Amino acid sequence: METTSVKITREANDAMQSVRRQTGVGKIELMSRLALWFANQDPTLRAVILGQVAEQDALPVIDLIKARYESQDVAALQNNLRDVAGDHKAGDKSNAGGEAG
Repeated sequence: METTSVKITREANDAMQSVRRQTGVGKIELMSRLALWFANQDPTLRAVILGQVAEQDALPVIDLIKARYESQDVAALQNNLRDVAGDHKAGDKSNAGGEAG
């Protein structure tokens, strides 16, 4: 397991804590899955999420990304979802509660 310190906004932390309370997922697992999900997104979608696309251009860009996904083979998409949903736990089940950091 790699250790990385990440500073996030209070709003993002509150949202993460809410997800953790709702799901019972530990901080390390949540952040690991989120990072893997984000890394596997279409580069253009990542640019939209990161605010690198002007707001007025975001909807047409999202429509473009949607068209790309609709044209892909369904099996390929299912494999991608399996990769993200797979067991990518960054630690043991004991960190499901309140890990530090």
